[in-house]
Amino acid sequence: KKDNIKMGKKNEEERERKKIIIEEEFDQSTYLGRVNFFREMVSPLKLFTRKEELEAAVELLEKYERIRVLEKGTTKEDIWKARRLTRALLHPDTKERIPTAFNMAAFVPANIIIILGMLQARSMMSTVAWQTINQTYNVCVNYANRNASVEMTTKDLLVNYVVATASSVGTAVGLNTYVQKSPRFTPVMKQRLLMFVPMVAVMAANICNIGMMRSKELIEGITITDEEGNEIGKSPKAGRLAVMKTMMTRVFLVTPGMVFSPLLMNGLDRTPLRKPLQNVLIRTPVNLGIIACMIQLCMPFCFGMFPQYEKIELTQLESTFHGHTLSKGQKAQYAYYNKG
Repeated sequence: KKDNIKMGKKNEEERERKKIIIEEEFDQSTYLGRVNFFREMVSPLKLFTRKEELEAAVELLEKYERIRVLEKGTTKEDIWKARRLTRALLHPDTKERIPTAFNMAAFVPANIIIILGMLQARSMMSTVAWQTINQTYNVCVNYANRNASVEMTTKDLLVNYVVATASSVGTAVGLNTYVQKSPRFTPVMKQRLLMFVPMVAVMAANICNIGMMRSKELIEGITITDEEGNEIGKSPKAGRLAVMKTMMTRVFLVTPGMVFSPLLMNGLDRTPLRKPLQNVLIRTPVNLGIIACMIQLCMPFCFGMFPQYEKIELTQLESTFHGHTLSKGQKAQYAYYNKG
């Protein structure tokens, strides 16, 4: 029996020595690392991932996390690829697949048509229609990518949707009416100002949309964990930080497509390309291409402003968490939360 116990301990020690800790592919403590991380996350190519491929990636990661040993034929690159797939396609809290249309990898394909529609809207009816479509999509995206530690009822969703849509439509219609009827603007100034009305409306609506969709996180807080991954509780302060940082990201996100696109198109209108661009069959695809490129190129830089999983000192959160201890009795210093 003693020999068996010694042999068992020896085997356990051998397994411990063989354990491999595979570092993150990108260092998310740096801005450039986060940009590279989100560049992989928002790639539209992720949308073509087959169910079997995703399930295989989940299985590989679960096996690795359980034994921390790479099986024969498995490399560090395999683990990195599996992490990229699961993080891009699965919700970080529920571990369920995010609906394809509302995945951030689908953000560009879905938004190029919406943004083009908002930029070209001039009548009140078209403005109302495109702003409503945009906010409907935003509500779905915000809900699908929310911090799932806070439950939302159907009533909450409907109220938030109505308020967000009303703020977007009201801002867009109000600014359109003001610019068109104001005597202080020349026709040329009006034309230029109207290009930026959709951007201002979308920025205001995004702030309202996120604030409403995630209002419970502001009040009840979000789940925070310690250095060992154990849940500590729910922190309203962490919730407010998460929502504020998401708002900042979304405000910057609309800028490339809605500011630089009109400016580039106006620039092209001053070149020899002006005549062919007067043909709507040429102008529309060119405009769509510019919008798509702008958003796709800038998305990782906007999302990379903040890490997906934030680290914060416990002393910056509610006093109830200040005395939290880890499994070995030492005092915890940091908490972690999903920004959403």
